Amino acid sequence: YSFEQNGLFGIVLDSRHIAAPQGNPAATSAQLSWLKQTLASPAAEAAEQVAVFQHIPYFMQQPGEADSYYNLPLSVRGTYLNLLMNAGVEWVFSGHLHNVAGGPDGNLTQVIAGAVGMPIGSSGSGFTLVAVNGHALRPVWYCLSGLPNTFDPANPPATACSK
Repeated sequence: YSFEQNGLFGIVLDSRHIAAPQGNPAATSAQLSWLKQTLASPAAEAAEQVAVFQHIPYFMQQPGEADSYYNLPLSVRGTYLNLLMNAGVEWVFSGHLHNVAGGPDGNLTQVIAGAVGMPIGSSGSGFTLVAVNGHALRPVWYCLSGLPNTFDPANPPATACSK
């Protein structure tokens, strides 16, 4: 599905269909067709910012990294990343890894939000807040023990936590 909020056009994908297209080829094909149409829609083109939200990330740190349980397969990764970048998408927000990670691929940034409950790795329990200030998005990781008392999107407070 998609949504609009204050200049942000959000696209939510079911990454299971990207990870294992053989599980339901019809749904996989339908989602990809819908994504192409949605990215070309007047709403997406008029938005200040387009972001994609899905569970499984395309990559953990680099777009060419090897396949693993924690990322989408290379066999489809490039197709989707190119589609998103060609449409001007600059942000993909995901989870699945249960650790804070991500990185750039050209003008697109993959953000892996970490875990509130059961972290895997060194990030601890917490969440990512995204400051939305016009065209600018700024994700900031906060561990539960370092939450700020206030949050100003124009100037998000630094986190006392390490990733």
